Amino acid sequence: MCYNKDVKRKTSNDIKGGDQTPERKYIMENTVKRITKAQKYEDIIALLSGNPAKFIDADGAVEFCKSEIALLAKKNSSDNKKPTATQEANAKYKALIMEFLAIQDAGKTCTEIAKGVPELGDFNNQKVAALMRQLVEAGQAHKATVKGKSVFTIA
Repeated sequence: MCYNKDVKRKTSNDIKGGDQTPERKYIMENTVKRITKAQKYEDIIALLSGNPAKFIDADGAVEFCKSEIALLAKKNSSDNKKPTATQEANAKYKALIMEFLAIQDAGKTCTEIAKGVPELGDFNNQKVAALMRQLVEAGQAHKATVKGKSVFTIA
């Protein structure tokens, strides 16, 4: 490194190409800076609290909120979602359980249902209980408690 006062040291401007050319200066002055979502939310908070906003006005905040609501509605819409492979398999098992309960005259526990439906032989009581809970929530089965045990009947 040279410590001579007469020698000009290179600065970052010199390395990048010196002073900005008129074209580069024009581009830098006229570039549109993107406003982030965080900045928009900060402005919405500022507008709601009565403070001036830095990046968007009230109309811009309303448009931003509408677009965000539309994105959430699109994301959460269940119309275009198809059931998973597990859900399809569970639907078959639930149909078998309903057929079994239809021919029973008394309520059955999860263990009795697992033993009574051959296709459910590998399942533990937790899996059968989960399927029965889904059937009860759907209104297809009825749950009652007899002597501390949950018994299920067809609704």
